[in-house]
Amino acid sequence: MNERFAALYAEPDFVATVRDHMIPSLLAVAELGDGPLHLVAGPGHAAASLRTVAPRLTIAQMDAGCAAEVASRFAADPDVDVVNVDATCLPFPDQRFSAATVVLSLLHLPTPDAQDTALRELARVLRPGASLVRLNAVDGPHFRRLAGDDTTVTPIDPLDFPARLEAAGFQAPHYDLWQFALPRPHATPINVRDRGSGGSGRRENHRVFEPSCLR
Repeated sequence: MNERFAALYAEPDFVATVRDHMIPSLLAVAELGDGPLHLVAGPGHAAASLRTVAPRLTIAQMDAGCAAEVASRFAADPDVDVVNVDATCLPFPDQRFSAATVVLSLLHLPTPDAQDTALRELARVLRPGASLVRLNAVDGPHFRRLAGDDTTVTPIDPLDFPARLEAAGFQAPHYDLWQFALPRPHATPINVRDRGSGGSGRRENHRVFEPSCLR
């Protein structure tokens, strides 16, 4: 993760936006069940909120530099596992998890192909009918300034992402486009698109939120 993203994720206003708006929006559309997976690529501010509604939580940390910090934060909680992972090759058995949350992490993979591989891995480790809920920053001028010339950052186009989800094995993807303004956090729905139900995917009830907090 480059220094600009690391600085953004550490800002108190950003942490408050995650806690007070992003995660409540996520939890409003999906049941996490008894043992969800949380895929994260930064300091993991969402994990504490997710733990309040999940009897057991596995945090899959993509950033080796953050893994020890997150593990230390949850060291006293026997029902939280923190694992440093390669998102394109998750070290978990098939159909292990009751749900998955992906919060501002896929953008830190270097290519769309790597993102698609990670999505297939998420489909593999989810139980049939489990939900995948994703929050990601949409592309925009501020995102580009943060990314700079960092080749490990890959923006995601929300318009073609549902087709990529279906190709990875998810069924009936749905997403909402939200705007989160900083430094005064608030959420305003600016566009909603629903691809409807159906399809031949193995997973259902997928929800994608696209907070444009980095614009």
